[in-house]
Amino acid sequence: MLGQDIEVKNASVTSAARRLLNGDFRQEPYWWTAAPPEEFSDGFPDSTDVLIVGSGVTGTSAAYHLAKLGHQADVLDANLIGSGAARRNAGFLSRTLKKTFTTLARSHGEGFADAAFKEVNHAFDFVTSLIRELEIDCALEPSGRLVMATSPAHLTMMIDTFNDLHRQYGTPYEVVSEADIHREVGTTHYHGAVLIPGLAKFHPGLFHSGFVNRARSAGARFHARTKLERLKQTGNGFVAHTTRGTIRARQVLIATNGYNDNEMPWLKPRLAPFSGHMLATEELSPQLLRRLLPTNRGCTDSNTNLDYFHLAPGENRLLFGGRTGATPEIPLDMAWYLHRRMCRVFPELEDVRVSRLWSGKCAGTYDLMPHVGERNGVFFASGYNFAGTPIGALFGKKVADAVATGKAVDSIFATTRMPRFPLPVRRCGGVRIVMTYLDVKDWLIARGIL
Repeated sequence: MLGQDIEVKNASVTSAARRLLNGDFRQEPYWWTAAPPEEFSDGFPDSTDVLIVGSGVTGTSAAYHLAKLGHQADVLDANLIGSGAARRNAGFLSRTLKKTFTTLARSHGEGFADAAFKEVNHAFDFVTSLIRELEIDCALEPSGRLVMATSPAHLTMMIDTFNDLHRQYGTPYEVVSEADIHREVGTTHYHGAVLIPGLAKFHPGLFHSGFVNRARSAGARFHARTKLERLKQTGNGFVAHTTRGTIRARQVLIATNGYNDNEMPWLKPRLAPFSGHMLATEELSPQLLRRLLPTNRGCTDSNTNLDYFHLAPGENRLLFGGRTGATPEIPLDMAWYLHRRMCRVFPELEDVRVSRLWSGKCAGTYDLMPHVGERNGVFFASGYNFAGTPIGALFGKKVADAVATGKAVDSIFATTRMPRFPLPVRRCGGVRIVMTYLDVKDWLIARGIL
């Protein structure tokens, strides 16, 4: 009987999801309308200086900076160029670590915490400066970020966190009371907020497309639909066996993050691939959107497993994401789940239809920290925990510098002491366990227990 109940429920959800779809609905990222993935195949070589596996932000950044330093870089992707997280993400640029300064100082020491937050701040400045320097037109907008409290206890916790950051780095912030939150967002769902000026929104598809083009213009080569099957170390480098042939390389960088499969087996048990989900609404009236988001900021809530939303750049649509880690049996069902969460925040969107629905993979780590380094001669950069664009862009540059100088990667996050997950997360529902733990943690914080 239980199996029949689940089947009926799934059928009901799927039917409800289909009723939500707009006439122009596509199950693909909103960002692909302006920047679809690309079929680049720049002539497959016999050899290269640096072989990069993964064409996302990290791989593209490494390729661009290596080419500028005079090294030949070849980028492989098992799928189309830009089909992964680089053109699937939320469209936020942040100065973000999953751990607070206080928590990190307690576990690693204040010196490490200070260096880690300085590098994260530098990553944000680095990628925004790069966008301007390379003149990539990707709707970069320093609109600020509104982090909305899902309970009074969450607001208190956030104020404490930003007090620490302000004291350490002068990070500006403003507390928005529950009575005043309507100035920023047209909902009564939250219990106040913290406003962080200076953080940015952007169009990740246009950014990545522009970045790939700059890397190719500098001399890097990109190879779509080319999967690394086996990597063998030799006396003077590596031999990579791919679906398009064999290529020799002096150095190798694995930059697949949440899409890592067997490219670097050592990484596999140290990463948990998480799926994030988003929708784009149909075109809405400008008057409605001015009521919902009068200041046009990027918005997240305060939960560890958070909801997030903002206005689409240049269009009258709302982009809304959440339910990270959830994997419905029928992907289309996610339209219904996200729509319900969106209407919980904005009840007046009950009759609004869905124009785009998509998912993308990022990678979580057991210590909630990003990692970059070199192991057995192979460079890797991974574990961004939902902050891949700024940190990934910086890590790509740092790996390029390490190749050029012959020195170790210069990063506070450069270490091979990357803890394994205690369970094989891909085989035993570990991602669901982690997300359930985070939901319980948010519930305990909301009730003042943590």
